[in-house]
Amino acid sequence: MKKVGKAAVIPILLVLSLSTVPVSADTYYDFVIYDPEKNEYYSASHNSETGEMLIDHTPIYFYSQGSESEVGDGKYKGYNLYYEYPDQFSVHNDRSWWWEGSKKSGYTIYWVGGSNTNYDYATIKIPDSINGVDVVDIKGSCDFKAFDLNSNNKHLKCADNVVFSKDGKRLIAYAQYDKRCEYAVPEGTEIIERKAIWNCPYLRTITIPDSVTEIRENALASSNYNLSLVNFYDFYVTIDRGAFGPLKNQSELMLKSGVTVILKLKGNTILWNKVSAASYYEIYQKLNNGEYKLLKTTKDTACKFTTLKSGKNYTFAVKPIAIIPAANYNKEDDEGIYPESFTIEGTMSEDIVLTGK
Repeated sequence: MKKVGKAAVIPILLVLSLSTVPVSADTYYDFVIYDPEKNEYYSASHNSETGEMLIDHTPIYFYSQGSESEVGDGKYKGYNLYYEYPDQFSVHNDRSWWWEGSKKSGYTIYWVGGSNTNYDYATIKIPDSINGVDVVDIKGSCDFKAFDLNSNNKHLKCADNVVFSKDGKRLIAYAQYDKRCEYAVPEGTEIIERKAIWNCPYLRTITIPDSVTEIRENALASSNYNLSLVNFYDFYVTIDRGAFGPLKNQSELMLKSGVTVILKLKGNTILWNKVSAASYYEIYQKLNNGEYKLLKTTKDTACKFTTLKSGKNYTFAVKPIAIIPAANYNKEDDEGIYPESFTIEGTMSEDIVLTGK
């Protein structure tokens, strides 16, 4: 196996679009890159003075098994990596993958983001093992178009271009440059992990099923916020105070739910069923132009009207609202930076017509 220096310890599985220059014999390598066109790995370094990416095009001899040229969800048979320095890693200013862990627990692959490169056309292959030790987890989303994961991987699975734990309960990583505008998290998912759906420039709407009980820090965050709508099945969810990033990135974000109420009449009073997780209800009057005007809010499940004109028809509707306290919020540290709570709007009820008496 070719020795590339003790800093060359990060298996980066990506395509570089930068120009390359020859690497001198004394180059201090920082990480390893993967070229899917040639199915080869190379040592590489970043020149901090010139900003150029230095690549040694002499292949590093990783051991791969059953790798195929075509990529996509499970289209290759899986492969394992062997590297001479498995216990060392470095953080690099460009895109970097590295591993850490032990033979007991297996390796976790982490993602380090940067701003110097763009891999929005690339498909990343996730190895089954490194130096014979299973890769058991990956952390966070990344700047790629697609994942290629062995369908027989014992610890992870890829569904609809999203990586999950094998049992499907943890959503781990969404390919940032997948060009879908909408994504529905599959039923059975329970946790959306930290940075799982992060900085996705095309994604506008996410639908969350009732099985999801927890959304962790930065799970749906973005520095250039594009996500505008999150649809929840109900109001029963724990949301970390940084789940959607800082407050400054949330001005256009709407949190909605399909939870609604059914109205009925009793004299000049409208009544509705109680929604256990609702914090209050908004009462609207429908105007002649079809728009709805907010009349009042209440924690009750009834509203009596005493000023209606006799014989005149009035149309009303009610919307449940939930205020979800932000998990892990600390007033001293987070006030003005992260929200103290999240407001989820339910769905407006069907109209009900009340004739004044």
